[in-house]
This record gives sequence, structure tokens and C-alpha cells, in this order.
Amino acid sequence: MAYRGHVAHAPLDLLFADEGAFYDALLRGGVRVLDPKVRSLVRQTAEGPPAGGPIHVVEAAGFHGGCYLAPGEPLPRTLHGVPVVDARPDGETGQGTAGSPADWRSGARRLANGQALPTFVLAYGFAAILLAFVGRLIDNPGAELVGPSSIGKSYLLRLLATIFGDPAWLLACWDATINGLEGPMARADGGALLLDEGSQFLADGGAERRHAMARAMFKLAHGTEKARYGTISVRRRFAFLSSTNVPLSALTAGLPVDEAAGVRVRVLSIPSDAGTGLGVFDRLPPGCATGAEAIAALHAFVGAQHGHAAPAFARRLAACLSAPSGHAWLEDYLARRMRAFERRAGLDRAPPTVARAGQTFALAYAAGCLARRWRLLPLDRIGPLILKVHRRTLAAEADAVPVAGGAPAVIGRYVERHAGALHDLRQGYPNLSADACDAAPGFLQVIDGALHLLLRPARWTAAFGSRGPTLLRDLRQSGHLVARDGLQLQTRVRRLVAKDRVYAIRLDTS
Repeated sequence: MAYRGHVAHAPLDLLFADEGAFYDALLRGGVRVLDPKVRSLVRQTAEGPPAGGPIHVVEAAGFHGGCYLAPGEPLPRTLHGVPVVDARPDGETGQGTAGSPADWRSGARRLANGQALPTFVLAYGFAAILLAFVGRLIDNPGAELVGPSSIGKSYLLRLLATIFGDPAWLLACWDATINGLEGPMARADGGALLLDEGSQFLADGGAERRHAMARAMFKLAHGTEKARYGTISVRRRFAFLSSTNVPLSALTAGLPVDEAAGVRVRVLSIPSDAGTGLGVFDRLPPGCATGAEAIAALHAFVGAQHGHAAPAFARRLAACLSAPSGHAWLEDYLARRMRAFERRAGLDRAPPTVARAGQTFALAYAAGCLARRWRLLPLDRIGPLILKVHRRTLAAEADAVPVAGGAPAVIGRYVERHAGALHDLRQGYPNLSADACDAAPGFLQVIDGALHLLLRPARWTAAFGSRGPTLLRDLRQSGHLVARDGLQLQTRVRRLVAKDRVYAIRLDTS
């Protein structure tokens, strides 16, 4: 009997004569079966034709002896010539496919090529399949997409879901209780767990609910179910992604420092607004004239094309693992790619907590490179776009920490962090395109004898997200914001354009 990665043998006659002795014999061989449902399925299989011989019990998706079973995928009758017993949780079948592999690749390229967040999300989906081959990842990787409503973050969850199957089947909502997560966790085993609107978990508010959110995040990261009488706790391996309007840093405010820090290091809070006025998109996808059309195109795609990429990726993995040195090659490839990303992102020199959180981005990069190498992810670039998401995340985390001195101190810290990349207009105007101007970390200019930071509105939104309006209000009240056109100022910041709209903030310099 093969079960949970172990194989043991016991006489079939013993199962009918003394079931306890039968499972004691399996236990001596390294296979422990306590779940009554699994025992019942084993007996039903043994009673049916043909009697005798080995069986393979499948309790979860993932790899089974080199064969990958996607979440919800119908099981084959045999694995490696051995009859299969389906012991997966109820309801884990029937997600199916739609469209075609070629159309999925074409649509994915249209919507994700050159787009930071969609690229990361797709790469992260392939990473969910590779967790068994990255030994240094102890916890399940986790992230949340944070941002206001109606910018497309829920559709990014559905975009990831298309790798595995029908988004309507895969996407779950946060339950009111921690134990309510166990059903989605079981279904996601070996793949990705997608949870929409995480802030709903705290609908009732209160300190106890905040503790519950922290415990829920630890549960997802550890992947363990509650131990119950007569069963042993099952470890589920998956990558999880949630959407929310409120970041974890706000939801865990007031918790003990160690508890809040433990959550944040395990779950990334990724800004879902690209800061370009186009929601999750850095630029308009081909064939889209507005941001609304881009979201509509994403909505149409996730409903029409799904379920092809994960099986194709798994077939390539199975072929790789069947080669004499395939397993070693795969682990080495992933390790090298992860190290390359970590060096580029400066994670090899970062504090331990930052380096640990950055492993999720490194794994997504490695998985995306592998899927691209196998021509399953038809994107021109992977690394620079995931690196952009990583940097946005670091900036958002830094700006989420309360700073003594209020909004002016937040701006001062932003200037310190980006000092080497700011354009000093006292030394001349840079030659920048409109996109490069929007993406620039900022400009330094003297106005009325004082040094000011100038930021384009798109950069302001990308840097400060939902805190942006509050910061602008506080800066105006304190007299630090120079505004001659609403909250903005029209002035020159680049060589070939006479005026651009910017936010102009006076810097407190000693």
C-alpha cells in the first residue's frame, strides 16, 4: 500500500480477519492510516475485483511517484500499474477545462506581457506546483493583493486559477471561522489556494477577530488541519493568495509585536494598484482603449480559457523527473534561479526577515523561468517585472509603519530611501518619456528658496497607495504642500515638455 509518500506491505487476508492487526503491520512498515474514511475506502477496494495486490491511496493532489495530479483532476484508474483509491476530500472533482492550450497562451501573453502584477501572479501559480522541490521553504508561501475596490485584484486571483482549472470552482471566500479554511486547504493541496476579500474575515471587528486573522494566516502558512480524535493532522502544501482592501499591517495593529511580525514575515502584502490609473495594469493591453476595457478583457479571458497549463507543466516535470539525473537537475535549476533573483534584489545582504519574505518572489521568478523555458508561459520578460512587484511591496511595507513627525517625516524617509535615484533639476532637466516620467522616483527642485520633492501623481499612488490622500491632506495642513492647481502644481521636470502636473512637497532640511 502506497500512502503519503510511503509504501508498506501486509497480507490482505489479515485485513478481513483482524483489521487492527493489518494496520499495525502497515505501521511497522512506515505507513500509518488512522482516518476512518481512508480505512473504509481501502476495505471497499480490497473487497472488489480483482482481490489482492498493491493499491495506491491518493489523499491529496500533487506528485505521486513522479506523476502530478492537479487539484480537482479526475484520478486515473491506476498509477504505475497499481489500482488507485480516491481518498480526497468530498467535492474535489469536476473542475474541467475550457478553451484550448494555444488560446490560453495567446490570451495570457496579451494580458500579462510587460505587466508586472499579472506576470508575478502567473509565475506564482506555476511555483505552487514546485514546492516539493525547494527544500529551504518550510512554510507554504503566501501573499495578499492589497488595494481599493474595482481595480481588478480579484480578477488576478482568477487569472492564476486558470492555470489549474475553472476559477469559479477554485476561488474561495474567507469563512467566518478558522476551521472553515480546511475544506479549501484540502482542495488546494498540491496547487494554489485562492481566497477573495480577506478583510471580510474581520467583519465583526474587535481584538479577538484580529487574533483569529493571525491564527488563520499561521494555519495557511503551516498547512495543517486541526487534529481530531481518531485521525492525525494532515500537512497540506500549497501557495496561497488572497485579495483584500485592508493590508495585514492594519489588521494586525494592536496585536503583540511578535505575533504581528510573525504574520507579516509569512504573508506578503503586495500593492495591487500599479499606479498608472489602470488598476492592476502598468499599461493598456493590446486591443484595449481604457482601463475598463482591460478589466473586461481579463474577465472574458478567465471565463473562457482554463485548465490547460498545470497538466502541461506537470507532464514536462514528469518527463524531467524520469530522466536519470532529472530530479537533481530540477532542484539545481530552481536553486540557481532563486539565488540569481536574490542577488539582483539585494536579498543576500538584507535583514533575515526581509530575505525570508523575499524567497516567495525568488521562487516565483524561478518557476516563471522554467515555465517560459518549456514554452508554457509566453512572456518576453520575467525577472524585471517580478523585481518591480518586489520593490513596490518593500516600499509599501516601509510606508505602512507609523513615523514620528507625521506626513513630513514620511516624505523625508521616502527621500532618504530613493536618494540615489532622484533627478536633481538644479543640475539640468532629464530627457524622459511620459512613461519614464511617471515611473521616476521623483525630482528635486528649489521653489521660493526651499528644496522641494516633486512627484508625478502616478508615482505618488504607486508609492503610497491608499495612504496617499491622507498624506496630501496632512501635508497641506502643515504647509508643506505647494498647490496652485487643486493639490497639484504645473511645472517643468523634463527637457522636452514645458509643464507636467506634480505634487510639490517642501522638504525639511537642516
